[in-house]
Amino acid sequence: MASGDTPLMQQWREAKSRHRDSLLFFRVGDFYELFHSDAEEGARLLGLTLTSRNNGAAARVPLAGIPAKALDDYLARLVKMGRRVAICDQVEDPAQAKGIVKREVTETVTPGTVVADSLLSDRRNNFLVSIVGADEAGYALARLDVSTGEVAVKAVPKDELRAEVGCLEPSEVLIPRALAEDEDLWRSVSGDVPRTLRDDWMFEEDVCTSELLRVYGLQALDGLGFQSGDAELVRATGSLIQYLGEIRPSGVTHLKPVRVLRPGRVMLLDEMTRRNLELIEPMRGGEEGGTLLDVLDDTVTAMGGRQLRRWVLEPLVVTEEIWARQNAVSELVDASELRQSLRDALGGVSDLERIAGKFGTLRVAPRDLMSLRISLQRLPLIQEACSGASSDLLRSLGVEIDLLEDIGDLLSDAIADDPPSTLHEGGVIRQGWSAELDDIREIRDGARDFIAGLQVRERERTGIGSLKVGFNKVFGYYLEVTKANLDKVPEDYVRKQTLTNGERYFTPELKQWEEKVFEAEDRIGSLEVELFAGVREQVAEALARLQDSGARAASLDVLSTLAEVAVRRGNVCPGGHTG
Repeated sequence: MASGDTPLMQQWREAKSRHRDSLLFFRVGDFYELFHSDAEEGARLLGLTLTSRNNGAAARVPLAGIPAKALDDYLARLVKMGRRVAICDQVEDPAQAKGIVKREVTETVTPGTVVADSLLSDRRNNFLVSIVGADEAGYALARLDVSTGEVAVKAVPKDELRAEVGCLEPSEVLIPRALAEDEDLWRSVSGDVPRTLRDDWMFEEDVCTSELLRVYGLQALDGLGFQSGDAELVRATGSLIQYLGEIRPSGVTHLKPVRVLRPGRVMLLDEMTRRNLELIEPMRGGEEGGTLLDVLDDTVTAMGGRQLRRWVLEPLVVTEEIWARQNAVSELVDASELRQSLRDALGGVSDLERIAGKFGTLRVAPRDLMSLRISLQRLPLIQEACSGASSDLLRSLGVEIDLLEDIGDLLSDAIADDPPSTLHEGGVIRQGWSAELDDIREIRDGARDFIAGLQVRERERTGIGSLKVGFNKVFGYYLEVTKANLDKVPEDYVRKQTLTNGERYFTPELKQWEEKVFEAEDRIGSLEVELFAGVREQVAEALARLQDSGARAASLDVLSTLAEVAVRRGNVCPGGHTG
C-alpha cells in the first residue's frame, strides 16, 4: 500500500494485487475507472483521455474512465485485442454504505470466456481450449464454449495437433508452463490466438479430478465417460473447468456433460486441406463469400449456423451416420411441404443454446425470457412437421423433442408480453402473477393519478391558467409557474428550483403524494427483482432439457437447409459403398 493513499485507492490496490495480469475496470458511481499503468494502457488502446486523480497525501495518480453503460462496447474492443479485463463492481448500495462502498471483482473477461452477445459471433463457437502433453506421441486437447455449455475432450497425435486446433478456431488457449518451450505446440496455435500460461499444479490429475467431480456433482469420473488410462484427458478438461471457476466466481450451472471423443467418428482436415477446399475461408485472404460454407449456409437459426460450421469442419466417416443424414436430407428434398413447414417453424426460434448459457452465468435479461417464451411456442410446430417424416433421424430429432410446456406456461404467466430491456426499468412481471405486486402498483398508480389531477385543481385554486405539474429525476414532482404569474403564488408554495422564465414549487400535499409514489416504486423495484429471480431459478432447473431441445432444433435446421440449398442449386445426393 502506498503511503498516504485515500481509502478508494487502497481498495483499488487490494483488488489490483489479485488481478495483476488484467486491466482492472473499477466502478466509481456511473463510471468504470482505470488507474496507474492500467489508465495509461487503457488510454492508448481505447483512445481515452488520460487525466489524473487526487490521492490524498500521496502523489496524483493517472486516471482514465468510461461510462458504465458503455462497458460492453469497450470490452468488445479489448477482447478483439486479446486482452484480459477484471470488472470490479460496487456490491452494496452507496446510500446504505457506512464508509467507503464495498467493491469486489465480480467477473474477469478473457477472449475465451465471454458471454455477452456484443462480444460473440452468433454463427461460430467461442472455444476456450486447453492442451496438455500426454506423451511423446501426442497431446490431450479439451474445448469449452462458455456461451453454450459445450465441453469435449480428445487425444490428439502430435502430427495432428495443428489441424485439430485449426478446426476449432479457438479464442484462447490454456497451456501449462511445463510446455512453454514445446515448439510443436506453439507452432500449432495460430499467432493471433491468445495463449494463457498456467502454473503446472493447475493441470495435475488430482486437482482436475476434484474440480470435475465438484462441478458435476459426481462420485466417480466414469459418469462422464472417462476410462482408466484417460488421465491426460482428465487433466485437459479439469484445467478448463478450474479456469472458468476463477474467471466467474459466482459459478456456472449450464455446462453440458463432457463428451469424450474417441477416434474414428469424424475426418480430420489439416490447414492445407481446409484452405485449398475453401471450406470456411477463401484462398485469398480478405475476400468475402465464395466458400463452401457461404454456399451452404441458409440456416434460419444461429444455432443451426454454428452446427453447420462444425459439420463442414468435421465431416463424418462413420457410414451409418452418413447414410442417416443423407436419408434425412433426401426426404426433405422430395417432400417440399415438409421442408417448408419445418423451416417456417424453425424461423421463429431464438438461440436456445446461448439463452441457456445466460441462465447458467446469471446474465439473463427480461427480453431473453420473452425470446425464450416465443421460441418455445414454435416447438410444437417443429414436432408436428416431423411427425409425418419417415426418416429415422428426422423423427428422432423432431418427434422426440422436449416441448418444455411447463417452462412456456411459467413464462406466459409471469413475464409481460413486451418487457423492457433491463430489470431496473420495471414492468417486467405480468399483472396477476403476484397479488402483493399488483397491490403496490395500484397504490403507485393511484398516487400518480392524484398528482396528475392536481394541475387542474391548482389552476382553479390559484387562477394561474398556465400552471403545470411536472417531474424530473433530479427534483421529483413540482408545480411550475411563469414569471408573469409569480404574484399569484399562494403562501403554501415552497420554492424548489429557479428557472430563467419562472419558478418551480412544491406543496406539503404534493410532497406527501410524491413520497407515496417513490415508496411504492422502491418496493415495486425490489419485489420485481425478487420475483424475476424466482422465475429465473425455475427455468434454470430445466437447462439440460432446454439445451437438448436447442441441439435438436439446430440439427433439424442444418438438415432442412441442406435440402433447401440442394433444391435451389440442383444438387444431387452422392452414392457410396462400403467396399
